[in-house]
Amino acid sequence: MAQIQGLKLHLKTTSDFFLPYPTKDGTFRWSTSGLGLLYLLQKYFSGNTIYLILTALLFLISFKVTLVISRSPPFAYIFSYLITLGYNYFIVFFDTRVLGLIPFLIFGLLNFLCFYQLAIVNKKSLSIKFGFIFTLILLIFCWDSWIDYALALGVLSYLFKVRNRFFLNAGLIIFPIYFVLRFHLIGHVGEITGPGREVDFIFNYNSWMLGIEDFSTNIIRYIHSALTNYFPLMPLNPLVVNSSRPIDLINSFSPGATFQQDAVYYNYLYGWYLYAGITFSIYILAVFKFVLKKRDNLSFILTSGFIFVFFGGFTHYFIKFRPLLVLPYNYSYRQLFSVIGVTLIIAFIGDYIYKEKKAGITFLIAFCLCFTGMSFLKTKKAIDHSFIHNKLNLAR
Repeated sequence: MAQIQGLKLHLKTTSDFFLPYPTKDGTFRWSTSGLGLLYLLQKYFSGNTIYLILTALLFLISFKVTLVISRSPPFAYIFSYLITLGYNYFIVFFDTRVLGLIPFLIFGLLNFLCFYQLAIVNKKSLSIKFGFIFTLILLIFCWDSWIDYALALGVLSYLFKVRNRFFLNAGLIIFPIYFVLRFHLIGHVGEITGPGREVDFIFNYNSWMLGIEDFSTNIIRYIHSALTNYFPLMPLNPLVVNSSRPIDLINSFSPGATFQQDAVYYNYLYGWYLYAGITFSIYILAVFKFVLKKRDNLSFILTSGFIFVFFGGFTHYFIKFRPLLVLPYNYSYRQLFSVIGVTLIIAFIGDYIYKEKKAGITFLIAFCLCFTGMSFLKTKKAIDHSFIHNKLNLAR
């Protein structure tokens, strides 16, 4: 876990654990309950042991949370089994920092349970309110993607006509404080305004057309990646691999004119945009049928799934297209709450077949075995993409 051990250079005092951590190229992560937690765990356990412990804990908590929300053991088992499949986290063996996303999901699921009990069931106990705030704090100080999750909760609150002032007050207080403190503590906002940075926003383009291009295709790409997360349906290699034009996946972060001119070229050579268009169209039709047309009789689980799919990678929609995204199998960790949404939808379908079609326990076993096999295939393709990534990433 060398990349986590590298925090030794920064975590010299106790107070350093509670400040944003410098990572690379002038970027920061405020990750006390994420990278900080992993840094402490790796002092006592190996990386593989930490992975197994966190995965087992994720399964148990997922089962408990979804059992309370659905009141259906088959639904809870399918969800918990799928969310802990190896493909979702294979990237940790290439980038161990991604292990921090497993506790991120754990905190998110616990917070989602508290949201459900407060907003949908309308429980008003002090313990549930405390649990919501506490798990939200853990989520905030784990990974910046908590913003995507918070936006999804806001949309769910609107759709289900939540009038609990507790959520409104929490949002009005937490969001401004977080942004002010985060950028005050690191001293600048260059992380999102500096050209060529990893989170260089589309607003930094010289052409607004390029910004619209990236924003629209990012939405389609990320939704497609989420919906096909468990299905190895895409071609193995993007077309750009066979192109005679040179590509450097990582160094193209630079703000130079070459990247600006080639952005659209690379964007359309990821080889699966036709599949993405089909998947995105199906998603839009499903949202129209199961959310917009049923505003007065919404299914909380199904609606949450569709909302998470869209908002699970929302902040990434505003980041410039990078040539490295031509290898989509490697980057599903950027939208784990979208994966949560897809898993809710799949578990809902599996539970429906089990109950309404009287499929029985044999169906559940076959259902899980089928997804296990697809996970193996998807992991193999993802590893192949990692080798392609290394081959096309020029030496620095």
